[in-house]
Amino acid sequence: LRATLKGGTYLIGSLILVKLFSVIYTAILARTLGPLGMGTLSLVTILVPWFVSFSSFSLQTVATQLLSRYGTDVAKQRVLSSRLFYLTIFLGFSAAFLHALVAPFVSAHIFHDSSLTHPMLIISALIFLSLLFNTLLGIQRGLKRFKSYAYLEFFRQAFLIVLGIIFVVFLNYSVDGAIYALVLSPLIPILLFLSRFPFLLEFGSAK
Repeated sequence: LRATLKGGTYLIGSLILVKLFSVIYTAILARTLGPLGMGTLSLVTILVPWFVSFSSFSLQTVATQLLSRYGTDVAKQRVLSSRLFYLTIFLGFSAAFLHALVAPFVSAHIFHDSSLTHPMLIISALIFLSLLFNTLLGIQRGLKRFKSYAYLEFFRQAFLIVLGIIFVVFLNYSVDGAIYALVLSPLIPILLFLSRFPFLLEFGSAK
């Protein structure tokens, strides 16, 4: 019971901080980019949630459920985590490639603005990274590492604010800067996480 309450505290705390950071970052962007810039950013990113949702096959939930079944069998948990991670890499790359493929058509014939093609191509990377990030969250929940789960959520949003301020406010990259921040914000926590848990990159079999 104590472990459950402690884990719930971490999750609730991270959720509150993430929502708070999101509001702060949105306010910063709105003040810096203005209505036109915010509208452009919305158009560039509008397809990202759809591609992430339809290409994930609920792997985050699946990872949590499957890993929970193995209990204390660390070897099997590691093998399953690794295979789920590699499956996510394949799905994420496929979804990002498909998004990049349709970006020129969408920008030219649906949004009627060919200048959006380049930023839409860049934002395709966010689909790949978001899928990886979400699967890592599911793995952490399944392994009952609620503190790591909370840290992942927290650091992604914290990096988004920091990178957004650097690119948009200080470097004055405008919408491009906001896109760079969106793409890099999940990448940094993913790399830090993989450096701490390298077994995810080992496609082996349980002994």
